[in-house]
Formats: sequence, structure tokens, C-alpha cells
Amino acid sequence: MPIPYLTFIKHAEKVTKNAPGTLPITKGVHHKDGYVEVTDGFRFYRAKSNYSISAEGVIDLATGRQLEGKYPNMGSFVPTAEPSVVVVLDVAPSCCCFRRCPYP
Repeated sequence: MPIPYLTFIKHAEKVTKNAPGTLPITKGVHHKDGYVEVTDGFRFYRAKSNYSISAEGVIDLATGRQLEGKYPNMGSFVPTAEPSVVVVLDVAPSCCCFRRCPYP
């Protein structure tokens, strides 16, 4: 489900303010294939968005200008395959500790 572009930007500003000055490309928002993403080298925020920018690339949040350079390949950190292990936790027994009820 796409999120509004302005909502993404509000959160992106919090991530990019800690981006290192040695890699200025991370001060911008990367637009690619209908997704927008930001990183500061430690955190990664990516969302499907209906942005109205026709050209894909990296836009500086402070100036609105397109940044030149290669954005880090963050796609390698996002798993695309189905997990090989699925864990299902039954939280009912632990919930009874907080309520005064016997476990069914």
C-alpha cells in the first residue's frame, strides 16, 4: 500500500539528518521503480509511494535539487524470497499472567 509522499519525506528528514558528510548522496531521497528510500548508513527507510517526480534519481531534501552520484545499493539488504523458517508464537499463556484468568 503506497504511502503519501509528504508523509515519507517527514520521516526521511529524521533519517538523513544523521547521514555522514563524507557521503553527501545519503542526504537525499532516492526515487526508483515507484519506491522512495533513504539511509544514513545505519538505518534504511523504504516505501512504495505515488510520487509525482518524473525523473528517477536522488533529490536533496534541503534544496530540492537532483544530486549526482551513485546511491548505495540497499536492495541487497531487503529480503525478497519467502522465509525458509516460519515461527508462530502463542501469546495466550503469557497474556494470562497480566490478567487474573486461568489458561484455557
